Amino acid sequence: MNWKLFAGASTNVGGGAGGALKAVSGLSTAAASGTVTFGSGIAGTASGAIKLTSGVASNGVSGDLTFSSGVSTGGNGGNVVVSVGSGDVGAGGDIDITSGESTHASADGGSITVTTGASSGANTGAYTVGTANAVAGTS
Repeated sequence: MNWKLFAGASTNVGGGAGGALKAVSGLSTAAASGTVTFGSGIAGTASGAIKLTSGVASNGVSGDLTFSSGVSTGGNGGNVVVSVGSGDVGAGGDIDITSGESTHASADGGSITVTTGASSGANTGAYTVGTANAVAGTS
């Protein structure tokens, strides 16, 4: 069975926006709020993909894709974790980060910026890039 969720469309030539689609967990004032999980099923040969994409604009700016964690007023802020699968026979998965290209003669390509968190009373966040140790071969 296939499911598709669509928000309402707009065909207004004057610039009406299409509908929004939200997935929100339940709130709690005394404990943790609920979890929203998107996943593909288990498969015998290859599991399904999960794709998050913003819309295409025919004249203007395409939509942003934003990942952010929640703010805490009495504790730590939430983490954003990006990880890929391990391979027990084949290679582990890759993480590729690529900024957008421009095909216009006088426009720049996109930038990639990594910034650690600021602190008003202690140290700023650490920035670490490294490779894991190889059991055999080079790391």
